[in-house]
Amino acid sequence: MKILLLSTFDFNGAGKATYKIFDALRNEGIDCEHRVLIADKDKRFSNKISKFSYKFKNKLESLIYRFENKKINEYKSLSLFPTFKFTEINKSDFDVIHLTWINNFINIEDIGKISKPIVWSLCDMWPISGANHYDDYSDNAFWREKNFSSFNFPNLSIDKWIIKRKINAWKNKINYVAPSNWLYECVRESKVTSASQVRKIPWPINRNIFRRMDKIQMRKKFGLPLNKKLILFNSFSGVYNSRKGWDIFLEAVKLTKNDFDIMVIGNANPGDFKKYSNKSIYWMGKFNDDNKIAELINCADIFLLSSRLDNLPQSGLEAQSCGLPVVAFDANGLSDLIDHKINGYLSDPFDASSLAKGIDWVFKDLKNLSKNSITKAIHNWDSKLVANEYRKLYKSLLVKY
Repeated sequence: MKILLLSTFDFNGAGKATYKIFDALRNEGIDCEHRVLIADKDKRFSNKISKFSYKFKNKLESLIYRFENKKINEYKSLSLFPTFKFTEINKSDFDVIHLTWINNFINIEDIGKISKPIVWSLCDMWPISGANHYDDYSDNAFWREKNFSSFNFPNLSIDKWIIKRKINAWKNKINYVAPSNWLYECVRESKVTSASQVRKIPWPINRNIFRRMDKIQMRKKFGLPLNKKLILFNSFSGVYNSRKGWDIFLEAVKLTKNDFDIMVIGNANPGDFKKYSNKSIYWMGKFNDDNKIAELINCADIFLLSSRLDNLPQSGLEAQSCGLPVVAFDANGLSDLIDHKINGYLSDPFDASSLAKGIDWVFKDLKNLSKNSITKAIHNWDSKLVANEYRKLYKSLLVKY
């Protein structure tokens, strides 16, 4: 059994998730290769297939979308250009093709021309919706099967056109994997995917890397205060992605009763921090190195996950595995992370005062909540468990073929 993992990147959020699946499979003795369009992390195992004007295609697609929507608030993919990767894939000796985030790498029609079993681990909503990677998920959302035929699309609707392309090309032949219960239900209700197979498998976490470390030692290493509580904001896209809720984070920390400082991992300009908060904010940088990220997580006491919309964010899984209680909204994929008041706190969506209440509640029982967070990670996110779930899935597909 030989598996080919395909993703556009092996860095940033979606790319990291793919690499973690690859690493988990490889560590459990599953024969696999990971090929990407743009490699960063591990050149020995991530083979570049081609860059073919990635930036040009991205820019052109954005310009085309602006004809319908002048304002672009979320990342979009039109998947316009043929890539012809299916010919190389079909001639290969791989038994199963495992996709993750493949935009501007393999287009919609070429995915449908792959003749081998396909597994698709969903990083976001793009495979089930139109052009948006994250979209409206209300009961009235256009992509839901019950709404699609009656939805009042504009005359030149790019979203409607993309959904029809997906339906015609994929023909229910793809086996979807949803990391969260929320996205699992979205797959079952989408016009594109409702007739397809779907199962729930979370992102894997390597607990040899993301583990509890000596907090004092780590704080000394990074020059952080030894006698102050620290709350963590951790997002690769950083404080400038409105979906990640930096504005809600700042509002919440102003409403808390506890005294603490703030750590930020991810894209940021530390020169802006003075205007954000009267608390000390330590910007630690933006990293692809999991070992360094794990050390930094261990400097904090609480992970405040203020996202408005997320699948099953790896940052939350990593924090739990290191023993940090997580405070987040009880919404979308965030709800899977936390057992309320057992290993963290689920706040009312999207209420900063409720987040603040959660922070204050967690500070009262950090020791027990930390222990329970690690237990949650061991029994749910451990890479060995996840790899074996994928092994079962691959084997079941090969029996069918």
